[in-house]
Amino acid sequence: MNINESFGYIINSTARNIKKQLETKIKIYDITTSQWAVLKVLSEEDNLTQAEVAEKLEADRATTGAVIDKLINKKLVYRNQCENDRRANIVCISDYGQDLAEKISYEAVKCNCRALVEFNDDEIEQLFDYLQRINNNLKKEGE
Repeated sequence: MNINESFGYIINSTARNIKKQLETKIKIYDITTSQWAVLKVLSEEDNLTQAEVAEKLEADRATTGAVIDKLINKKLVYRNQCENDRRANIVCISDYGQDLAEKISYEAVKCNCRALVEFNDDEIEQLFDYLQRINNNLKKEGE
């Protein structure tokens, strides 16, 4: 089998190209796609623990913590100590972070539209369904 016929290779290459497109567009905001993902999660559901953010992103806690630290330095998010658990911190998005998340979300939508330009609505719905099913299959395998 040729590498270009490998499903995993094509999916990975596609993801890399989408990420590269978005990174090019959001570079002006001095933010990475990983940082934007955390902002996006917090813009949708604020006041989460670092562990909850990591879970929603399906990322490890240490990597998520490093991204959160960078966002704190940029004044896009802040931490508060959890009232119920003194060892845990609650991560909150700042007003500036919320505004930036909205601007970058707009760029992400445009990037997705570029990637799907030759697809009709039914094909897009099917594609998302197929990708979700593949993800679910792989998650089941890892359990």
